[in-house]
Amino acid sequence: MLGVSPWYAPADSTGEHQVTVDLGAWEALREAAIIVPKIIGQMVMVIGGLVSGGVSPKTLGGPIMMYQLAARSAEQGTDQFLHLMAVISINLGVMNLLPIPILDGFHLLAAFWEGIRRRPIPVRVREVANMVGLALLILLMGMAFFNDITR
Repeated sequence: MLGVSPWYAPADSTGEHQVTVDLGAWEALREAAIIVPKIIGQMVMVIGGLVSGGVSPKTLGGPIMMYQLAARSAEQGTDQFLHLMAVISINLGVMNLLPIPILDGFHLLAAFWEGIRRRPIPVRVREVANMVGLALLILLMGMAFFNDITR
């Protein structure tokens, strides 16, 4: 679905029209190869903004916000709902690849580091890193729940 608006709004129009564009499998894969990196780039920019202070932590949302967004997108149609689910899935994948201890991104970083050093990271260092990572994730989840409740 593609939202298109006319340059001028006729008196009897709602201002928005939807046009269905049917794509074959190859065209859909090509479009996905263009759109998914854009979504990933936007997510990385938002994470960077949260870390640098350019994006307010009040924009974080948890399960309640996801439910509200899913309900609104479902009202707009199946295409919008599936698009939102794809965006959420991509965002969760990006978050999982962050180099925060406990997440997969840290395990990849640790494997890379161990490959360079040719010896494993000490167990005590991993334990402390995992505790710090768990504390960071609990803090992030707490902020998201707090934002959901206060909205």
